[in-house]
Amino acid sequence: MKRATNNTFKLPSIMLLNRDRLATLPCLTTDFTTVPTNATFNEVYYTQQGNIIFLHFSFYNGAMPTAVSTSSAGSVEAAEDKYDESWANINVIDDVVFKIMSIRNKMIISALQGSAGAGGIMMALAVDYVYANSQVILNPHYHGMGLFGSEYWTYNLLRRVGYKKAYEITESCLPIAAKQAHEIGLIDGILSETASELLDKIQGISNALLSSDQFSDLIQEKTPESDSLFYEKLADCRSSELAKMSENFRDPVYNAARHSFVHKLTPLVTP
Repeated sequence: MKRATNNTFKLPSIMLLNRDRLATLPCLTTDFTTVPTNATFNEVYYTQQGNIIFLHFSFYNGAMPTAVSTSSAGSVEAAEDKYDESWANINVIDDVVFKIMSIRNKMIISALQGSAGAGGIMMALAVDYVYANSQVILNPHYHGMGLFGSEYWTYNLLRRVGYKKAYEITESCLPIAAKQAHEIGLIDGILSETASELLDKIQGISNALLSSDQFSDLIQEKTPESDSLFYEKLADCRSSELAKMSENFRDPVYNAARHSFVHKLTPLVTP
């Protein structure tokens, strides 16, 4: 353990433990139905109300650890082989997004309680409806980190805002307020002023959607997309995105940008 300086960055404290000693320690687990309280901590959990499931996840600094889905920039920075860590990292998060998009017999809603950027917002776009609170700021772009981007953004962003607007968003690298995101079709609506209020609103919308006479029709509209053409499109997007990401991971621009991000260095230029 080191004292924090300008040349250090935070990593999971468990990395300090010897692997052999770690294997002898008891593992205290909680399942995904355990709601966090003062007595426990769970980054991922779900609650269920009738036929509606609410999946909650809240990760430290917004970054999922490798064991969950994708590692933080700090974990990549600390890895012996930064290319391998980055490559494994992006493939796992792609798998998560693909699983979400493969659910064709249910309606899925994203509720953005906090701001999101890059893959975080792209994962949220992989669903049927996206809502946010008015304080949310979105950064749906990757170029600031020297990356082309992945998480099927070339499918989901384009189907939301079209090619011209998607190009403008990803090239300008500017933040987008919730109101603007709604105006351009990036999200479907702003439901509240705060994150806590958003959950209540989402519950209401979910119940209304489930009881709607149009619910069955909405499910049927998703079904035709589950043919081979839909999955071929996704495969093409993933292959194209990952080919460019592989090049990025070996590029000094990406490595310098990641290093600056982890060490909180002031960028030389901004959009």
